[in-house]
Amino acid sequence: MKTTLAALALLGFVACNQPATEKAATSTEDAAVTLPAKIMYEGKAAIGNMANLATVMHWNKFMIAGQVDSAGTLIADTLTTTLGDGKSMTLVHDSAIAMLKQWRGTMDSANQVYGAAFPVDNTTKGDEWVLQWTTETYHLKTGKTEKYSLFESYRMKDGKIREISQFARPVVQ
Repeated sequence: MKTTLAALALLGFVACNQPATEKAATSTEDAAVTLPAKIMYEGKAAIGNMANLATVMHWNKFMIAGQVDSAGTLIADTLTTTLGDGKSMTLVHDSAIAMLKQWRGTMDSANQVYGAAFPVDNTTKGDEWVLQWTTETYHLKTGKTEKYSLFESYRMKDGKIREISQFARPVVQ
């Protein structure tokens, strides 16, 4: 019995004196990753400001409702757009509002469904973006209905929309 107790005590002593296995280091820093292709818009990405996402969602809500003047309060002094059809333009604020009114004026109504949306920042360059995937349906005054799956990126500047880039794919109905 004494031998058994001595063996258990020795085992307990040895087990307690073993160095603890090192826990995996946790860090908020990204591990060094080598990407297999060069990205032209280099920089470190981080989750962005949720207020920028709210601004873009308000912008979309106003545009879908046909409230272009309200949407106009959310854009910067100049707006650069690249549309889904490849057209690209940079417009001063008033010209952007006029173009948006003309476009929205072709519709009786519209609706939008969000698939996903999130803010992202390029901390290296100091750029702020909002990325969103939506499906939009336009009920045109001609009686025709158009539906698109959209990916849009919104570049923000001082809380305002400065640039919109769009990829659009028609949804076959």
